[in-house]
Amino acid sequence: MDQSPLLPRPQRILYDPGSFELGAPRLTPERAASPVRTALDALAAEVAPRARGRKLDISSAVDGALRAEGYRLVAGSDGVRIEHADEAGLAHALQTLTQWVRAHAASGAEIPGLAVLDWPDFAERGVMLDVSRDRVPRTEELHALVAKLAEWKCNRLQLYMEAAFAHPSFEPAWRGTSPFTADELRALDDHCAAHGIELVPNQQSFGHLHRYLVHDEWRGLAECPGGVEHPFSSEREPFSLCPGDPGALAFLEELYDGLLPCFRSQTVNVGLDETFDLGLGRSAQACAERGKQTVYLEFLREVHALVSARGMRMQFWADIVLGEPERVRELPADAIAMAWGYDAAHPFDRELRTLAASGLEFHVCPGTSSWNAVGGRVENARVNLESATAAALEHGARGVLITDWGDRGHHQPPLVSFFGFAVGLGSAWNAGARATSEQWAELVDLHALGGTDFLGAALLELGRLDDHNAARS
Repeated sequence: MDQSPLLPRPQRILYDPGSFELGAPRLTPERAASPVRTALDALAAEVAPRARGRKLDISSAVDGALRAEGYRLVAGSDGVRIEHADEAGLAHALQTLTQWVRAHAASGAEIPGLAVLDWPDFAERGVMLDVSRDRVPRTEELHALVAKLAEWKCNRLQLYMEAAFAHPSFEPAWRGTSPFTADELRALDDHCAAHGIELVPNQQSFGHLHRYLVHDEWRGLAECPGGVEHPFSSEREPFSLCPGDPGALAFLEELYDGLLPCFRSQTVNVGLDETFDLGLGRSAQACAERGKQTVYLEFLREVHALVSARGMRMQFWADIVLGEPERVRELPADAIAMAWGYDAAHPFDRELRTLAASGLEFHVCPGTSSWNAVGGRVENARVNLESATAAALEHGARGVLITDWGDRGHHQPPLVSFFGFAVGLGSAWNAGARATSEQWAELVDLHALGGTDFLGAALLELGRLDDHNAARS
């Protein structure tokens, strides 16, 4: 990647020999409240400290030949002109212009010209935040993050929930944990929509339900009511629902009916990953007679029916079904497989080839590598994110979901995740825009840390400490 100061890097960019003068931006035709209006307001805020008295006139027009969300931006001595495929494309062009102005802070009010032709490689470019493991972000923190992710052309956000929703019927599971209320989720949904981001519900629905199942009210629904060892607790405790227990589906119905109406989205991620204890307890006989994978798939289809009955489409983590790839074709035709993996050498190519052959829609889900390390693991993150998006592009994935987990205490500060967000969203927009870790860190410094010229480098070195310590041990 060249030293373009833009994040994501556009598909095509030329540097115009001319320049344009900053002023209060005025878009023609005007827009009311919308992601375009939000992007224009962000541009105005960036321009304001250096604007001269005149207006910065920006003309816009639809060009049906451009790809979805695509745009053509020309800024120079003849003014600023944007041609766009749709409203999302117009918002993206304004976001690019905002970053261009920011990158040339030293130029005062006279900004070098440029010409950009741009479009995304993936239709869905998302971030998933773990809000269930020991850290729940405040509303103002989330709202600020949404604005930054939108500038980086993210268009999906998921909040990973185990027992992080204040459903009145499940208070023992969330009491004392700062859960999200229905009003908070609706307000966040509105804020996301204003920034062109779809807030997608994400609720575990099989395993990872120990925060409910440890309570007597729901212990009887567990696969192992007496408890089982699992990686996310030092104590033996119930972990998964028991498939085949009608009460398990009734439990999910009540949970869904409280949570899902808080979202505009018609998609829900139901989890279904890491069912470590399946077949070790109440379903042991069924698994012995019909096979563990069959029992798993039966429950998946029952969850799919619950989701479909509520007019929604089901995403699910694909790790279990990929364990027996020959059975992927047994999945519901409209289910969306979410293939996750977080190591630099994860076999994305093999897994995505399997999903592509099945005919299912699928997304790739790499990670920020921020968890289980105070400063993250930036080199693992970069390779993991870039290899995931490369494989996803080759095999025809619908989207990329960048996961940010909080395993074993969520000790890392939120800022540590920004390196992974930048690499992930940059690669999800333009999968061919490879860069060194130093170049990604420079972009994070400019577009998230105030252009200090040193904080990005410091964040990078902090993110290499884990590797240094491992090498010395």
